[in-house]
Amino acid sequence: MLDDMGVTIDPTAAGDHEPTAERNNQTLKERVRVALARLPYKVVPKVITECLGRGAAELLNVFPQKDSISSHFSPQQLIDNVNINYKSDMVAELG
Repeated sequence: MLDDMGVTIDPTAAGDHEPTAERNNQTLKERVRVALARLPYKVVPKVITECLGRGAAELLNVFPQKDSISSHFSPQQLIDNVNINYKSDMVAELG
């Protein structure tokens, strides 16, 4: 079925690293660390940390990527079929 759609699967062996996935993980970690550092609190509940992680991932999916399947539509638009409203969705940060 995947061959008919032109999809090739390149599995990574256990213990090996996939550079693209590793870079994506590092980007998410960096964004969460920056968001935590900008908060005016010394101790942050786990719930807020999880919320920051979800928010960072969501923001990465809002904008189109250079090497994506579409240079005009973001991953969020392709998967959820939802357009982002920058005036209401990008108003304020947590904290």
